[in-house]
Amino acid sequence: MRTTFGNVARDTAAGIEAAGKRLAFFQRQVSSGKRLAAPSDDPNAAMRVVSARGELATVERYSQATVTTTARLTVVDSTMSGIVETLSRAQTAAQSAAGASVTAAQRQAAARDLAGLRDSLFEDLNLTYQGTHIFGGSATTTAPFTKDGSGTVSAYAGNSAELTVDIDRGRSVGVTFDGSRLTQGSDAEDVFAIFTRTITAAGAGDNAGLMDGVAALKRVFDRANSMQGEVGSALNAITSEQERLRVQHETTTTRISSLEDADMTKAISGMTEADTSYRAALGASANALRVSLLDYLK
Repeated sequence: MRTTFGNVARDTAAGIEAAGKRLAFFQRQVSSGKRLAAPSDDPNAAMRVVSARGELATVERYSQATVTTTARLTVVDSTMSGIVETLSRAQTAAQSAAGASVTAAQRQAAARDLAGLRDSLFEDLNLTYQGTHIFGGSATTTAPFTKDGSGTVSAYAGNSAELTVDIDRGRSVGVTFDGSRLTQGSDAEDVFAIFTRTITAAGAGDNAGLMDGVAALKRVFDRANSMQGEVGSALNAITSEQERLRVQHETTTTRISSLEDADMTKAISGMTEADTSYRAALGASANALRVSLLDYLK
């Protein structure tokens, strides 16, 4: 069958186009460092990259949550240390007012110390972090404790629904706390009522009342220690989770890189071969399409 000039032209053009596409493919890899520029380059790898990037976004979201939660709980932990110290000093002050040898001036001094410690505790329990109350449960916009004109502290105004933050799938830590767990627990009265009657007992030299107050303050102290332990456990859990997330982030990033990034040695070699093929196709085209008088006389 006779090959026409048109067939030769079409075949030659197709060869040049194929060689040009292959050259452009490797040139793009070398210039960008990426093997995948479009899903069509490798559909299977592209699907795996999409899945891995979704996983990476999840890891980064949880990582950010651990950072912000650590900042919050570090403040809470510091405040809890202050609360524990305040309650320890309150027990010491109450004990210092007990006994037959204690003078009236010493008892009044102890009563003033207790009043100051009560006020310090009030401030700590109304701690806010970025505009939210920490010890009010889920009632983050309401102060858990307030004072009236006479200085009497109100009953707990928060609730028992403590808020949590997810730091991984199925793993969360508390970021707000039910303040009444600390201030009252299973006692009949809260810590501010305990302070009030202990202050009264100190001023009156009521040894039995002072010892009862010391015992009650010790129970609050124990609850505060327990709550601080919860905060410490949460911070330890976050530290552990941050390391796991870091490793997962690195692993996922490496997997994405192995799917997306070009093997530069292969890409350069492929580009060199493709360039040679492209030039050969151009040369062959020039020869095949050269027309002479004899071609017309055939």
